[in-house]
Amino acid sequence: MDPRFWDQIPIRELGKVFSSYNNVQFVDTGYPRKHDDRPFTSRTPARLRDIFSPSGQSQPLCKRCRDVDFHRLFGNRQSFVFAWSMVSIYKQSQACIFCQLLLDLLKIWQQGVHPKRDGYCVIIAYPSLAVQPQRAPDGAESEEVLMNRVWVRWQAAKLKKREPLYKLSRGDRDLDTIKHIGCADVAIQKLASQESNGGQEILHGRLVKNTIEPQLLRSWIDLCQSIHADQCCIPSLPSERFGMRVIDVTRRCIVEAQPSQRYVALSYVWGQTQQLLLTEETKPRLEDQDNALRDDDATIPQTIRDAVLACELLGERYLWIDALCIQQDNKASKDRQLEKMGLIYRCASFTIVAASGDSADAGLPGLRNSSRAFTQYSADLQGVKVCSTLPLFGNSVVDSKWHSRGWTCQEKHLSRRLLIFSASQVFFRCKIGFFSEDTIMEGRDSIVSMSRFEYSGRSDSDFQLSEHLPPIHRYGKLLIDYTSRQLGFENDALVALSGVLGTLSHAYTFFWGLPHQNLLETLHWHSPSGDMTQRRMAFPSWSWAGWAYPVQTAFFPGSEGEIRYPPIVPITEFYRVGRKGQALPVDTDQILKSVKFLEMPSGFYHARLFYELGPGRESREELDEPYCTHIHMDWPMDPPRLTRDELETMGALRSRLLRFYTWTFKIPVGREPDGVNGSMHNLWIGLLGARVWLDKEWRRDQPEKLDFMAIAQTTIPDWGRTAVHFYLILVEWRDGIMYRVQIADKPVEREELFDKFEPEWKVINWA
Repeated sequence: MDPRFWDQIPIRELGKVFSSYNNVQFVDTGYPRKHDDRPFTSRTPARLRDIFSPSGQSQPLCKRCRDVDFHRLFGNRQSFVFAWSMVSIYKQSQACIFCQLLLDLLKIWQQGVHPKRDGYCVIIAYPSLAVQPQRAPDGAESEEVLMNRVWVRWQAAKLKKREPLYKLSRGDRDLDTIKHIGCADVAIQKLASQESNGGQEILHGRLVKNTIEPQLLRSWIDLCQSIHADQCCIPSLPSERFGMRVIDVTRRCIVEAQPSQRYVALSYVWGQTQQLLLTEETKPRLEDQDNALRDDDATIPQTIRDAVLACELLGERYLWIDALCIQQDNKASKDRQLEKMGLIYRCASFTIVAASGDSADAGLPGLRNSSRAFTQYSADLQGVKVCSTLPLFGNSVVDSKWHSRGWTCQEKHLSRRLLIFSASQVFFRCKIGFFSEDTIMEGRDSIVSMSRFEYSGRSDSDFQLSEHLPPIHRYGKLLIDYTSRQLGFENDALVALSGVLGTLSHAYTFFWGLPHQNLLETLHWHSPSGDMTQRRMAFPSWSWAGWAYPVQTAFFPGSEGEIRYPPIVPITEFYRVGRKGQALPVDTDQILKSVKFLEMPSGFYHARLFYELGPGRESREELDEPYCTHIHMDWPMDPPRLTRDELETMGALRSRLLRFYTWTFKIPVGREPDGVNGSMHNLWIGLLGARVWLDKEWRRDQPEKLDFMAIAQTTIPDWGRTAVHFYLILVEWRDGIMYRVQIADKPVEREELFDKFEPEWKVINWA
C-alpha cells in the first residue's frame, strides 16, 4: 500500500486498515510489531533489527549491508522503514553494491544534495498489490499478488524512533511540495529472470532496452482487445465520413479514409516547430502520391516521422494526424473536422501519445537508437537480483508538457487506449488496465489490475474519466483537468473541449460551456484565483471559459451525493436574449426537478426540509424529500424585452448575456487579508462570517462597499429555527452590464442581508 494513502485515513483507523489488508504487517518507524517474537539482538540497532539477518553475506557488500536480509526486504508480507546517513553511504559506496545503488539513485532524483554531508537516505519497503484475473472453469476468485517495492528518498532530518510514519517528512527543507514520506520518485524492485515470459513474475522488474520491443507493445494492445472487448470497445465511425483523411503507412502518403477502416491517432504538442501542413498548395504532392512522406524528409517533424515508423513496427497501416489529415487553409473543411475531433479519437484503435519534449520535433523516445534519456540500475544483492524503476507515470506523463496543453485534454479522455511514449519508457493505458516497460503487469492471458498509486507515484484516478460517473460529476472533474492547462490561442477555450463535451450530449445541451440542465449549479463554479488580468474577453464572465485560470468544482455543497442536504433552491429563473431583445427561457436546473413546488403568496422561494429534532438530540433525521414554496409573482420574474437602443448599445454582448431578476446588495469587504496566497488575499465580507479571495491590486482600486448578487438559497436548520441563507457572487458593473468577479466562500443569512446591506430586487444583464 502506498504510504501517500495513509494521510487520508484517521490515525485510529490505521490499525484496522493494515490488519485487514491481505495480512500486510504495518511497522511504524523502525519498530517491529509486538507479534514478532524473535529475540532482541543487542548488536543490531532497534529500529533496524526487524529486517536484519543474523548471518552475514559475502562481498561486494559493506558490513552493514551484509547483515540486511534482502530476501525479506524484497518479500511480500511486511513493511520496513529505516534511514542511513548520507555520509556513511558515501563512504561505503566504493566497495558496496547496495550503497552505490542508493547513491546513484539519489544523485538523479535529489540533485543538489551533497552526499558527503547532507541528510539521510530513507528506505521504505512495502507491498505493492496486483490482482491477476484467473480464468478457472470453476469460477474461482482472482489471485492476489503482493511484492515489496523498496522506495528511496532523501530527507534532511533523522528519523524519530516513535514518530508515526505519515509525519516523517514534515519540515523537510527542500521538499516543500512533498507532504508525506511515501512521495518518493524512484523504487527498487525484484528483477524478473531472463527466461521469464511474464506469466509467473507479476510485479517483477524488467530491464528496459534502448529501443522499444514492438512485440511487447503489440501484446499489450492485443490483450486489451481480447479481454476488454466490452469496456474498451471502439465505436464505429458513421458511414458519412465528413471528408476524413488518413496516412497510409505502407504507401507513405495521405489517402481518403474508408468505411470501417481501422486506424491509429496521434496526440502531440505542436510547439513552435515549423512543420509540413496539408494545404491547398501541398495537397497535390501529399495525396495519393507514394513516398510523399519519406522518413528522411526534414520538413516533416520528428514526432510525425516516428509515429509513422511506430505504426509500421506495430503492424498498423493507417494513421490520423491533425496537421496532415485536416486541410489547414480551408476554414469550412477545418471547422467540420474540428467538430468531429471527439469522434476521431474515440474511434481510433489506439492513440499514440508523444509525452516527451515540448514540440513536434521531440520525437518518440525508443523508436531510434540513443533516443532515451534515463539510466536503469541493477544489482545482485545476496542472490536477490534487483533493478531500479524508471521515472514513474506521474513524473513522466502527468508532469509533461503534453499533459499541460488544452487540446490534449479531450484527446486523452476520448481515446479508448493510449500508447504513451515518455522520455524513458512506454506506458499503455486503457479504461481498465495499465502496462509499463519497467514492470511486468501482464500475464499470459490476462491483465493485472493494480493500484493507481503504485504505478503512477501519485493518485491519478481521474487521468481518464469513467463513463459510469454521473454526468454532473464527470463534467466537474473534466473542468478541473481542462482549466489547469494552457492554450496557445485563448479563443480556443470552448472548441478545444467540444469533443469531450459532446460525449455528455445524452444528458446536456451547452450554453457557453455550461449545461442548460444544470445551469444554476454550474454557475457557482469557483477558483482559488481571482486574477482579473486573466479574463478572456471573447467569453462571458459567468462561464469558466471566460477566465484563463484553474477552476475547482464541487459547485454547491453536498453536490457529491445523489441526495443534497441541505437543499439548494433557485431564487429566480434565467433567460438568454433573442435577436429581437426578447427573453428566452433557459431550462434552468435539475435542482428544480428534485423539488416539489407549492403555490403560496410569499415573496420568496422558501426551501424547507422535513426533519425531526427531539430535545437533547444532536442528529437530524431526514424523513422526506425537500420541497419549496414558489413565489406568487409578488415581484416580476420575466425580464422585459430589451429596447432597440439597448440592443444596439450591447452589440455582440447580446449573445453572451444571461438576463434575470435577483437580489443585489452593497456589502463592505475588508482590505486586511485573513490569508494570503501569492497576489490573492482572503478578505472578510462585512461581519457575515463569509470571505472572498480577491486580487490585492484589484481590491486596492475598489470602494469600501462592493456589489454582490444572490444566485441561490438554502435553509440551514438550527435547533428548531430554520434560517434561509443566500449564496452570493461578487460582481462589478460597467456601463450597465454586470460581470463576475468571485464567489463568497459560504452562504450568508438572508435576514441579516436584508437588514443591513441595501437590498434591491432588480433586473440583471450578466455578461
